[in-house]
Parts: sequence; C-alpha cells; structure tokens
Amino acid sequence: MLDAVETSLLEFCLSPGLLSDRGKLLVAVSGGGDSVALLYGLKQLKDDGAIDCELFVGHINHNLRGSDSDGDEEFVKSFADELGFQCVTRAVDVKGYAVENKLSIETAARQLRIECLMEMADSLGCDRIATAHHADDNAETMVHRMSRGTGFRGLCGINPKTVFTHNGSSVMFVRPLLYITKKEIIAYCKDRGIQWRHDHTNDEFGYTRNKIRHMVIPYLQEQSNGPLAESLSALSRNSQKLYERIERKIEVLKDELFRQLPSGSISIAGKIMKDQTPIIQAEIIRLALVKVGCGQRDVTRKHYHKTISLLTGPGGKIIELPGGFTAKLELGNIIFSPPSESVDNAPEEEKMEIKIPGTVEFGGYEIKAKIIDAGDCDLGKFISEKTCHIEWFDMDKITGPIYARIRKDGDRFVPIGMAGEKKIGKFLTAGQINYQLRKKIIVFEDNKRIIWVGPVRASDETRVDGSSMRILELEISSSL
Repeated sequence: MLDAVETSLLEFCLSPGLLSDRGKLLVAVSGGGDSVALLYGLKQLKDDGAIDCELFVGHINHNLRGSDSDGDEEFVKSFADELGFQCVTRAVDVKGYAVENKLSIETAARQLRIECLMEMADSLGCDRIATAHHADDNAETMVHRMSRGTGFRGLCGINPKTVFTHNGSSVMFVRPLLYITKKEIIAYCKDRGIQWRHDHTNDEFGYTRNKIRHMVIPYLQEQSNGPLAESLSALSRNSQKLYERIERKIEVLKDELFRQLPSGSISIAGKIMKDQTPIIQAEIIRLALVKVGCGQRDVTRKHYHKTISLLTGPGGKIIELPGGFTAKLELGNIIFSPPSESVDNAPEEEKMEIKIPGTVEFGGYEIKAKIIDAGDCDLGKFISEKTCHIEWFDMDKITGPIYARIRKDGDRFVPIGMAGEKKIGKFLTAGQINYQLRKKIIVFEDNKRIIWVGPVRASDETRVDGSSMRILELEISSSL
C-alpha cells in the first residue's frame, strides 16, 4: 500500500507530460535524504506497476568535500546496486571551473551538474532527468528571488518540469518531490529504514541559500499563520498558471512576432508588440534575449523598461544590454543583436598544427593530443565520464594533419546527433550558447572537414564507433 509520499509521487507521475508514459528516466542522486527518497519511492511505484519507465541513476562528484565527496559517490553506487539500477558517475572540478569562469561555487556547481546530467542522459538514451527538489527548496528559491527583486515569473518558483538545452540537445528535467516538504521526506526515510548521507556544507552560512534556509525561512515561519512552504507553494502554482496563459498567448503570435536575421540578430515585430500588455511585452523581450544568446542574470527591470520604451521613441536609439548585447528600433521593429565577434572575421592564417602526440598552446588553451588503441578502450565508460573539454575521434577517418584555428563566418560542420551540415553560428544560436563561451570557441579541422567545435560539439563524420581501430584523443584546458 502506498503511503502519503508515494501517493504524492504517483499523482505527479500521472500528470500529462511528466512520467505518465513509457521511456527512460535518469534519477539524479546526490546521496542526501531527498534524492535517496526519490529513487526509493520511484522504485516502489515501478514495482507496483504504477509507472512503466526504465530507471537509471546519475551521480555527480563535485570534489568539494575531499573524502566525504568520494564517500557520497560510493554510497550512491552501493544504494543503486542494492535497488537493482545501473549507476553512472561523473567527477567535476567545481572550484577550478568557478575560478576560470569567474562564478560563485554555487553557480559553477549548478552549471556543471546540469551539463553532466544531460550528457549522462544522452549516453543512456534517457529523455528525462528527475531531480529531488522539494517544497522547502521551492520556498527558499522564491524568497531568494524576492530579496533580489523579481517579477511574476520569479514567483513561479521551481517549475515541475523544465527543458534544458545543451550543445544543441534538449532534455526535460522533472521534480517529482516538488509538492512534498522536507519534513515529510525525512519521515518517509525513517519509516522505510532508508539511510542517507549528510552534507555538512548545507549547515554552513557561507552560502546565500543556506542563510535563507537557516535564518530567513525560520523567521518568516514564526511570523506566519500557517506552514510557510505550503503557502509559498500555492503562490508558486498560481503564478505558474498565469505564466502558462502568457506562454499560450505568445505561442499563437510567435511566427509573426520573431524573425531570425542573417547577422544572428533577432527582430521583434513592433506593430504586434505595441498591441500587447506590459506583462506580455516583458516576456517577449525575455524570449528574444534567450534566442539571441544573452544571459539573463544581469538583465534588470530598467533594461526591460528601456527596451519597451523604444516602441514610442525615435528610431536609431540603441539600448546597451549586459554582455555587449544591444537593442534598437529599426523600421518599427526592435532588433536584438549579439556583440560583434571579431573571431568570425579572423584571418585564415591564424591557425596552428596539432602535434600528435604532443602539446601546443592556441587560443588561450593548452591542447593535448595522443593516439589510443581502440581495443584498450571502453567507449561507453568514456562517454559517461568525459567532460566537454575532451573528445575522441576515429583516427582512420581523419585526412592529413589536424589544425586548431579561430572560428570564421560561414564555417560548417556535421554535429554529432544531427543530420546534415549546420552553420556553426546558427548551431550556437539554436543551442543558446552564451557569448562568454562563444568567445572561447576554437575550431579543429583536418584537410577535409571540421572535426570539433571545441568545447561545444564534435563532428559526426569522425566519431568513434565499434569498427574504430585507432582513437585520437584531444583535450583542451585553459592555458591562462
């Protein structure tokens, strides 16, 4: 018989578009109480025949807590094996990534976690990834956003499902525990005799979210008449319903509203934009920023207001947006443009031959190359554990020497997982590759074709398969 937590899980799973159909699901398990409860609960539903999807376990070792991080990894492997699930793990260097990209530890860990989980899902053939975000996480997220200043979209909190795009591929993330509180989850683990790992960094006040969790939320709860997490959850759901209505409205308009320009810019039809309410205008601008590749972290309310004001002002005025992006009114339409990228116009002679085997420096990267006997390799393990900064290529499919060079306008390649050639510029835009990463991209080519747009996507034409005899391994790392 299902208990309250499993019943709530089942209600989520039966919701259209979540876990109600067959398929393969990657469950992200950190080893904490939330994620082990999620995996255990899903197994119970599967054993009872309530859900029919195939389950896999994914674990990311962030290497932030020394031996404790390794202990978490071993615990998850053992737990997955005990439940009869295949477990895939990946180790990442969060601190190094944070320093290299000038990010906080929290942001760096989140970016690497999403990237690795998507790569795991791709290698396992999973179309969805389940994470253990719960009602208390949602409350913390909403309070955090309100403290920084947010609109109605921020009040949506954590969505039950979100589609992430990475390297041109899209995967849906689902949160089956979102309407279950932390208290209920811990009680479920104790009732079922489920063990879990405790991350002591969750008790430290050095992270903003921890301060909200241990100081702000308890204070707000004292001032509330009822359970705060449940009240915020209700506000979140109502905001999501409003946002869904706005999405449906924009979906009807999108074909006439947005236009991709050859320059990589995005045009919004000013005549249609003028007829919309401010709340829909703001969402249209947000979508345009996403389409043009502008990150939203530093985009403020003032940027939105200034952009909307272009509709009633003189043509030619330019609004400066974060990251070098711009918005301007041109022939009655608002044009969002990416920063001018000098790499696209770099002279062709700016390239370097790669020593095989050997190490060279080019474009701010240290590039290492070596040849591996395919008979000594486990391709499946490599795919499941690799980062985006390392790739394998079938050496016998390569023509002549390998060169690294700056990307040029008009470059084309055949991305792994896609049919036919794609312009690199359009591929990056479709994959919503942000400007900071675009600046770091270098192209690897032989005498015949581009084999890798590093560190984004390798070419399908030189991919390693079961018939490969010799493997070329290329690895890039910052040389700064």
